[in-house]
Amino acid sequence: MSEPTYGISIGRDNHGAVAAGDRARAVQTTAAPAGRQVDAIVRELAKVRAAIEGADDVVERPKALRDVDALAAEVRQADPDTDAIRSTLARLVGRVKPVAAVATAVYQVWMLVEGMLAGTPPTAAGS
Repeated sequence: MSEPTYGISIGRDNHGAVAAGDRARAVQTTAAPAGRQVDAIVRELAKVRAAIEGADDVVERPKALRDVDALAAEVRQADPDTDAIRSTLARLVGRVKPVAAVATAVYQVWMLVEGMLAGTPPTAAGS
């Protein structure tokens, strides 16, 4: 009778957590802590606000600025209303679409928000 062999072999393409042994536990954290995600979103929203204030072609500028403020307030909530966030982002995109640079900034915020809501790391530029 042969002795059982115990071991672990990790291939070169492994990107996950690995654990071996009695009561072993592997924990892999892939998302940035929510606080850091919120901070990144709020920073990007501040950039969007400044871009809106400096762009002449933004449709309904006061409403666009209110949307930015509403988004900043909602993402700071302990339990943000995802439907409200997404509908506000969609409305904001419509208001800033004529200004490509502002629309791009709003899109980057949207990607950060989706990452926060899904629990994935932020992927927008500058984060």
